Amino acid sequence: MLDVFTGQLQRIAESYTGFIQEVNEQWWQEFYLHSELVWQLHESDKIPGLGQCYAIAPHPALGGPNPDNGEVVDSKDIIVMDVVVWQSLCAQMLGVGQ
Repeated sequence: MLDVFTGQLQRIAESYTGFIQEVNEQWWQEFYLHSELVWQLHESDKIPGLGQCYAIAPHPALGGPNPDNGEVVDSKDIIVMDVVVWQSLCAQMLGVGQ
């Protein structure tokens, strides 16, 4: 898995079969996919459209909450934005491609 906050790759399963087993577990979905947070966002009408994604604002590199450090991300910390813009911002925060 590519971590967009740190730019690091992380192995999240030892095999495809292991991935399939884990991805269907609630704890896995809540930890890696933030499924509960996404549900809360949908409940508050924050739903990305085509070409959009969720983004933490401000970006963790600029003082926003960082889930990689165990910090809780609240729905108030999330905005919907263009996925290309978000990926570009993440790359800039990490100094990638410079």
